[in-house]
Amino acid sequence: MYINILVVSIIIFIMFLIISSKFLSRKSSPVRISLLFWSIGLLFGAVAAFSFYVFLISHSTIPFYIYYFFGGGLTPATLGLGSIYLLKKEKLKKIMFYSTIALAFILLILLFFSSISRSGLHQLILYFDGYKNNAAPNGSGVLKVGLWIIPLVILNTVGSIELIGVSLYYVYRAITKKMYNQRFFGILTIGLSSLALASASTVARLFVASLFWPSMLVGWLLFLIGVLLV
Repeated sequence: MYINILVVSIIIFIMFLIISSKFLSRKSSPVRISLLFWSIGLLFGAVAAFSFYVFLISHSTIPFYIYYFFGGGLTPATLGLGSIYLLKKEKLKKIMFYSTIALAFILLILLFFSSISRSGLHQLILYFDGYKNNAAPNGSGVLKVGLWIIPLVILNTVGSIELIGVSLYYVYRAITKKMYNQRFFGILTIGLSSLALASASTVARLFVASLFWPSMLVGWLLFLIGVLLV
């Protein structure tokens, strides 16, 4: 099961390279800043997945903290900023940008002072070693609940809302103005990818726990398709 996570991290990193090359080649594009944030978000996602893999093979807690910081907080927030920068609302862009930086800094500090549940850690390692238990494949339950969960939930939730909200805005605009162009379908696909990524834990919990990382990969692939269409 370890290798699946490594493969996912490599695939996400390849996506980062693809979107980064698109960012570098489209110097006068109105979506260039969005491409920058999306590529950074993909890099954060790759770092998170690889850190989780390193954690599983090393049993070191440091990679797990890195996974939580980048995967749970920065990745969705940065991807969401990419969608926000599609809008022509300069004040909103500044508010969301600086709010994200502030919350990320707070999250980093609070994670530094958080503590690990040794029983939760042990259960998670056993799960990925092939022993069936109630451990969550995304690692939830390993960190003891603390103040860190507040900025984490805000970053994660707001990022998802930004991705889905901007998509809904473009759907509304497309319907009212009958502008069903390639960019519209790209932004719509990005919104769908956010739903897929957000529901990965639910899919794993309701069906098979091992579906978490494949479900995440489906969401990432949808995101890549959407960005390429924008």
